[in-house]
Amino acid sequence: MRENKNKILLNIKSETKECVLGFLILASFLTYYFDLLKDGMMISGILAVTIMLYISLIWSENVQDERDEYIRSKVDRCLYIITMSLFLIDIIYKTFVHLSYMSEIVILSILAISKIILAKIVKNTN
Repeated sequence: MRENKNKILLNIKSETKECVLGFLILASFLTYYFDLLKDGMMISGILAVTIMLYISLIWSENVQDERDEYIRSKVDRCLYIITMSLFLIDIIYKTFVHLSYMSEIVILSILAISKIILAKIVKNTN
């Protein structure tokens, strides 16, 4: 009984940390993107540190059972599709505004190639 209560509290703390870090990443990105503060280097540093904290939080998570693994894979798939869609929308917008979108194409290529490579590695190791 007590172990279940501790697991629930640990999951709540992890979810709270994840929400707070996700909000900080979004706020830092919006501040940088809309140039709300003039010192872009400071916002870039805050964004980089926050993203590293978020990655370390995700990396330290443990899989509880098969349902948890299924939920994670579903979330990862949905987030990948959302990320690719956002980059495509940004490319379409920059095409009509006549801005350079080379960095978005490079990021999309890196995402696609890394997904293919990671899928092969995971499939071969499991």
